[in-house]
Amino acid sequence: MALFELSSLISLYFYSITVAVLSTTALILCKSGWGPLPHFYVKLVQLIQKLVAPVPDAEWPRNRSKIIEKRFEGMFYSSLESSNISKTSLELTVAGIEAIIQDDLTNVVDSAPTKRWTLLTPPIHFRNQLFPWIVYCSALVFRIFILAPIRLGLLMVSMLWVSAVALVSLVRTYSLKERIYVCISYARLFCASLGLVARYHNPECKPKSPGIAVSNHLSANDIQIIFADVDYNDPIGYTVTGQKHAGFIGWIEKAADRISSTLWVERSQRSDRQAFLQQVIEAAKNQKFDPVLLFPEGYCTNNTSVIQFRKGVFEDGVNIYPVAIRQNPSLGDSFWQEDSFLTYLWRLFTSWAIVLNIYYLPPVTKLPEETQEEFAQRVQLIIAQTVNVDTVQLDLKLLKRKHEQKRYKDDAQKAVSAIISG
Repeated sequence: MALFELSSLISLYFYSITVAVLSTTALILCKSGWGPLPHFYVKLVQLIQKLVAPVPDAEWPRNRSKIIEKRFEGMFYSSLESSNISKTSLELTVAGIEAIIQDDLTNVVDSAPTKRWTLLTPPIHFRNQLFPWIVYCSALVFRIFILAPIRLGLLMVSMLWVSAVALVSLVRTYSLKERIYVCISYARLFCASLGLVARYHNPECKPKSPGIAVSNHLSANDIQIIFADVDYNDPIGYTVTGQKHAGFIGWIEKAADRISSTLWVERSQRSDRQAFLQQVIEAAKNQKFDPVLLFPEGYCTNNTSVIQFRKGVFEDGVNIYPVAIRQNPSLGDSFWQEDSFLTYLWRLFTSWAIVLNIYYLPPVTKLPEETQEEFAQRVQLIIAQTVNVDTVQLDLKLLKRKHEQKRYKDDAQKAVSAIISG
């Protein structure tokens, strides 16, 4: 009898998971969704977090992740104020001490800071308290055995969907309306597998063709997150860009080539980067192309700052459509910091949700008196102010590549030498 009851419970469990996956899939393929239910779920989890770990619930202030307010940031030598060697030495000492206490780049590649215990990590800071451990263990069971299987099922459905439509494209050409439908459906299925709960603001400012939609960057999923808000009746989607990958992401890229307009770059090849830049600019000026979706930071960050934008696409005559992404990491951190994309996905599967606000901002163009670098900095600042974080005028490749660190050091030495000598 007990064995029969256990078997019935297991059957009910798998049946419930299957119903959740198939019903979500059916809603998306029928151009619908769960409506306000995901947002009610988010509010419920946040309420539980506040009850278990009560702390003052205030908006994040700017610089909240900073240890000190620094005088010298970014290209520090551009802020040196004196050619007097003694004063310059003092300023260099201050800049060095500030860099030791806190550099400008390390913070942006750490896990996104939160203002309370999120129930996603063991409550080791609750000394000799049993209740937080009971809540954590209960939450862990729910996240692993309920949320993760549903999200894994939705991921498999999204992969089957994109693979199937890519195969069909080998024997028939999709119409524009069909292409928009399959791209949006895939993006929404994939976002559902991440547990995305998003609000999109200012739809009247959505990117249009011709032009480039530029956004701050948290993960490789940002493409699907932005594409998921394209309306099924819109005449355009996006020309998708990104770095060529192998493995899981490479599979998605190859499928995307069959159903969407794409431009990929092999970042390690300088000639490929230059050709890619030229393709982006040509597409951005061509009315026949969907607006190009680009992430000019070049690397993912944790949403505590917006790092330096690459200036290459900020040319005369190019319409730039800023898109700002702000995350609430208290239910799950969208920042991709893991070495493996599959490991990263598992963390998302077992998070409460990925809660984002996406803001479409009015288009901007380069002013006659602006340089490309100044235009890029202006757009960077617009996005940073929208998500209420600081800008960093350094490229994250300084942390990634030794030769870039040497180049930066050499440039700093030459600049300081010129200041002292002249």
